[in-house]
Amino acid sequence: MKPGDLIRIYITSESRRDELRNGGVVVGKSNEFGSDFYDVLELGTGRMIYVPVNQIGEKYEIEVV
Repeated sequence: MKPGDLIRIYITSESRRDELRNGGVVVGKSNEFGSDFYDVLELGTGRMIYVPVNQIGEKYEIEVV
């Protein structure tokens, strides 16, 4: 993923895959407490979502649209 990508974020569990958010735009990448996060501006709300890079494919699925 790179800044400007429009994405959908899904959260995965053992039993199902649910859409976590309506979608968002990647605005950057940050590092807090030694972990990397994608900074995503949620569409429709203007809130920031911080998606841990190391949990993509494990807890989160990302679809670039």
